Amino acid sequence: IMKTRSPALVTFFAAAISLSASAQTLDQPLRTDHQISNTTSDQLILKDPMIAGLLSSSMPGLGHFYTGQNKKGILFLIATVGAFGSAVAFAEPANLHLTDYDKVAYGGNEDGLMTVDELQNWEGGKFQDDAFEDLSTSRKIGTITSAAAGIGLYIWSIVDAKRSSREHNRKVIQKRIDLGLTASQTQTGLALNLHF
Repeated sequence: IMKTRSPALVTFFAAAISLSASAQTLDQPLRTDHQISNTTSDQLILKDPMIAGLLSSSMPGLGHFYTGQNKKGILFLIATVGAFGSAVAFAEPANLHLTDYDKVAYGGNEDGLMTVDELQNWEGGKFQDDAFEDLSTSRKIGTITSAAAGIGLYIWSIVDAKRSSREHNRKVIQKRIDLGLTASQTQTGLALNLHF
């Protein structure tokens, strides 16, 4: 019995020695992980697409800041605010002030004094639609197109923040699980590196 176990033990020890030698030769290439070397711990954290969408719905571009895309977040914020600001600027002449309600066109008597009826018209926002109708065609088109662009950018910001979050998570998973070939002067092997 001892004679049959001896060759098995010798084979086992030879295999263990060769595995330890190959582990030593493969150890050096495994330590040089170029994919993870320039990555901070914040870049390995998964981002929730729902949170990114909610942040962008509260303020355009905020979801992009959450996913680490600061330049895109600033761009969405400036573009959306600019579009809505342009709509307000185009529609400014249609914004009636208290003194406008003293004019005959808006129910006043142009006596320079505010009557109760004129104050009630101002508080109720009466004649606002008429004031918008009195705008020039170019101002109406500018107001409508700017408002539509602002709404479109706002919705796009929410959708793109969710997409950016999913893209970020895909990259994180690729960085956490690194499968590749390692090579040394004497051997080549397959390496699976998990980063958490």
